[in-house]
Amino acid sequence: MTAGDRGGDLRVAAAVAGCNRLVRDHVPPCVGMSTRALRLLARVQADLETGAGLAFLISGGCCGGTNPVMCRRDAVLSGFDVPLGEAGGVPLFAHPEHARYLCHDRFVIDALDGGASDTFSLEVPYGGRFVLRELPATSDASG
Repeated sequence: MTAGDRGGDLRVAAAVAGCNRLVRDHVPPCVGMSTRALRLLARVQADLETGAGLAFLISGGCCGGTNPVMCRRDAVLSGFDVPLGEAGGVPLFAHPEHARYLCHDRFVIDALDGGASDTFSLEVPYGGRFVLRELPATSDASG
């Protein structure tokens, strides 16, 4: 490992710690799900094996962009991915680089109809795609 690698690790650790503190001490940035997103989530959950844990992950990768990817809970890297609350009883996490920005916003998870997508997100075979909808800034959100 080079000194540059350690510097990157330290920046990620600082981002994780800062966002964890913000989310813990304030209202989490994800404030819920739209009715359409809740219906899509119910379709996914109805078809899964009992006890299968789910999570939303905002990775910022090339395929999903900043849309939440629904995955199995064990795909989330504990101690690395930053918790940003939950939606519909499903925990939401983000890559530390995206969490630095997202932890200052307020958003809901919505859904689009149609499964045409190049992502591996679990909801796509059920006829929809989860997306983030940013909420307008208010004096409460700046807190």
